[in-house]
Amino acid sequence: MGTTITPEVAPAAVWNPFPIRYTFAGWAINGVVTKSIAVTGPVEAEAVWTLDPTPAVALAVGAVVAGVAVAYTIRRAKRTR
Repeated sequence: MGTTITPEVAPAAVWNPFPIRYTFAGWAINGVVTKSIAVTGPVEAEAVWTLDPTPAVALAVGAVVAGVAVAYTIRRAKRTR
């Protein structure tokens, strides 16, 4: 028989270092990543974390937008002289 458990990790996301963010993906058991574990005896599991690129991409996009805005402002200021 056995029991199915769903162990959680807190926090489920960590910054290491900012703006790199890792999120908890699940538990690796015999090469398979899962969030629920069927327990029928001793179990060896390893926490699996995945890279979340969203914060880094958002910063990069923000930097590009800011750069374009600065370039536009400078160009417009030169035209009005």
